[in-house]
Amino acid sequence: MRPRDRLRFALRARVVAAALGLLVAACGGGDDVSRFNAVLLGSNEVPPVTSASTALYGFEVKENDTVIFYRGSIIGLDRDEIVGANVYLGEPGENGPILFALDAPLVDDVTEFDVEGVLLAEDLAPDSGLATFQDAVAAIRAGRAYVSVQTTGNPTGEIRGAIVKGAPSRRGLSGIPSF
Repeated sequence: MRPRDRLRFALRARVVAAALGLLVAACGGGDDVSRFNAVLLGSNEVPPVTSASTALYGFEVKENDTVIFYRGSIIGLDRDEIVGANVYLGEPGENGPILFALDAPLVDDVTEFDVEGVLLAEDLAPDSGLATFQDAVAAIRAGRAYVSVQTTGNPTGEIRGAIVKGAPSRRGLSGIPSF
């Protein structure tokens, strides 16, 4: 990796760490059982994709499993490259149907943007294979869901990450991350 690329990568890692701090603050207090996160990388796609971009999403299930609040930061992609971001039903290593479409980025500063939104029962994709919003929440709690961002260069998925229990964490993201 060239020194200039290393510097850019280190800068992106610091931006991701800052975004993690914002996500932790945005999720607020509460029980970790209702908080989830996903770290998206090209190597997590099925099949794997070589990508310098990354993303972090935080989710919080509230109001007796009737609402999901989410927030995310996407690093290393231009707004016009992104064609979609979705939550899918599927375990690591397998592709599955879309559960929810995630909103378009709200803020664009060329290489980083923040996404946030609310998911309700009416947002559940009709072709998800699940009967109810609560079924989707149960799949997320069981580790059977993931987030993927699609781009013009990789329309089936540029970066992907399993949705796992717990609030987003800065662990491993100071300096150059170990991924």
